[in-house]
Amino acid sequence: MEVTKLMVVSKNGCGRAGFFIALGAAFCCLNDSSEPRIAEIVKAIRTQRPNAVESMKQYASLYLCLLYYIKKKITVPETLKQKVEDVTKALEGLIREDLSIMY
Repeated sequence: MEVTKLMVVSKNGCGRAGFFIALGAAFCCLNDSSEPRIAEIVKAIRTQRPNAVESMKQYASLYLCLLYYIKKKITVPETLKQKVEDVTKALEGLIREDLSIMY
């Protein structure tokens, strides 16, 4: 695999930047067929970037982005489709409510 360098910038250099770095690391895990452990990924990022991923809405957004990514990459078995949709809607609702954003 080719190694590339990436620089991510946000206002304080931790919240949104940490979010995108964690999301990229999680995508790399999925692409390597390993389980993305969000808490461990964020903990590793925080060794160099304290306060990375600052809020619960950012954690929820990480999981939602991963869910969207997974849904695009794999075929969800019929037996799990409703559960996947329920989780997706719950995360979307949590984020929408917290951010007061209408999608």
